[in-house]
Amino acid sequence: MTGASSAQRVRFILLPIMAVYIGVGVSVSLPIGAAPQLIEVGFYNMNGSATDVYVREGHAFVAVKYSGLNVIDVTDPQDPRMEGFHDTPDYAAAIDLQGDYAYIADRAGGLRIFDISDPTTPREAGVYEMPGEAYGVAVLGDYAYVVDRSWGLRVIDVSNPTDPREVGSCRTPGRAYGLFVSSDYAYVADGIGGLRVIDVSDPTEPEEIGSYEIFDLAYDVHVSRGYAFVAYYESGLVIIDISEPTEPREVSTYDTPGRALGVYVEGDYAYIADGIKGLRVIDISDPAGPQEVASHDTPDLAWDVYVAAGYIYVADNESGLRILRLRGAEGG
Repeated sequence: MTGASSAQRVRFILLPIMAVYIGVGVSVSLPIGAAPQLIEVGFYNMNGSATDVYVREGHAFVAVKYSGLNVIDVTDPQDPRMEGFHDTPDYAAAIDLQGDYAYIADRAGGLRIFDISDPTTPREAGVYEMPGEAYGVAVLGDYAYVVDRSWGLRVIDVSNPTDPREVGSCRTPGRAYGLFVSSDYAYVADGIGGLRVIDVSDPTEPEEIGSYEIFDLAYDVHVSRGYAFVAYYESGLVIIDISEPTEPREVSTYDTPGRALGVYVEGDYAYIADGIKGLRVIDISDPAGPQEVASHDTPDLAWDVYVAAGYIYVADNESGLRILRLRGAEGG
């Protein structure tokens, strides 16, 4: 799991209410100062189960279980349309993009690299097959950082995407599900192994320098403003101070009602893909006191979430891609 892209809204001020056009043929009236609301504006049901999504320049690149890479045109979020497709040999679990390439962690299929310079016809450019199973991927510079569930972190040189090569690895004690790479560090959501902080300043010699564990499964992680926001399966959102990477320290937790599988941070909000409990939006403006401000029960199981240009994209298993907006929040 990953595992960071416009539309304008029309707003009419009619004191003492605000009428907000929501783009689906109706409008809702929100009292001024009312709590934010999540509004679904569009969806796309694809042939398979959506597990992860990355949005860029009007396209949603979706990892679909046993159906590979699906490219959805979301220039009109109310009317998303299939634009391109390429299958993968196994279970597409996570996706990341850099430049003209999409990188998919395909479990037993390893790392699959696709040329997406023409989104209508994605073309497989390179493959790296590994001994274990690729569950998550993050790309930074010349390297793809892949979490192998049975090993830990593998570092793949993708300076030539047609010829990816492993250059380093770091074993972790749990079963790695997701990661986030920022500057010189890879933050690995390592299942029962918790959060592992790995120094990747030398990609050929990655080294664990810090960790944080609780009795739960760390599924995903997003790093922002000196904090790691970790989606824990049973515990929900755990916020960890990583200002000193060698000594990660818990700041707070927010127990979501479902099972947290994915997390994405944008501004003052953490967006949690909470399994059968859909999407939860947590205000993290005070990391020591996170509070839920909105929620939306998606039709199936929310695996992961991505935020771009004011829209929230949820990979919702067999119900495909769900597109929402947060209304009533600043800028929403």
